Amino acid sequence: MQRTITLEQKLAAMREVQRIYALAQKWRPVMPNQKRPNFEAQADAVLKRAMNAHIVGRTTPLDIRDGKLMHEHDPRTARIIERTLRNGIVHPDVLHSFQSGRTKQPPAYPDHRLHELPHDPDLTDFSVYIQHSDQDLHYPSHFVPGRGFEPRTHVEPSHKELEHAADSNTVPSALESVRPQSGPVYV
Repeated sequence: MQRTITLEQKLAAMREVQRIYALAQKWRPVMPNQKRPNFEAQADAVLKRAMNAHIVGRTTPLDIRDGKLMHEHDPRTARIIERTLRNGIVHPDVLHSFQSGRTKQPPAYPDHRLHELPHDPDLTDFSVYIQHSDQDLHYPSHFVPGRGFEPRTHVEPSHKELEHAADSNTVPSALESVRPQSGPVYV
């Protein structure tokens, strides 16, 4: 885990390092054969700890004003609110309302009967077919030149009665049977 310190704490650590180096230059042994402390290692440890720490600024509170738009907030607060509204938890209309003040209006005519047209006797009579999308909707699977789009499901009957089967007991050969052709026949 990376430590975090403020800029003031980092500058104080650098002044501490300077004081340690100044003390190292002034140090004299009090007793004969006294071992000198390792001032440089202590100064390096303090400096390393301060340099490896992440600097954080002072957190200022958000000034959120109720009912105000984006341009009516200070820039930092507006950026934070906009970033929060973009996260997808709330509906995008809330973000648009915060940015520009526009809101969705309910339809002018909530009752659909107000839009019905009167009967016109000059219109031709026609039948209306209702398609149930979960049952009747069939997309084509591929295009066959000469025939058009083929449905996704197989529509050919599974059994076909042969023309010559009623006349004789023999099965027609491949040369005798008629094959359907797609497109014009070239002989």
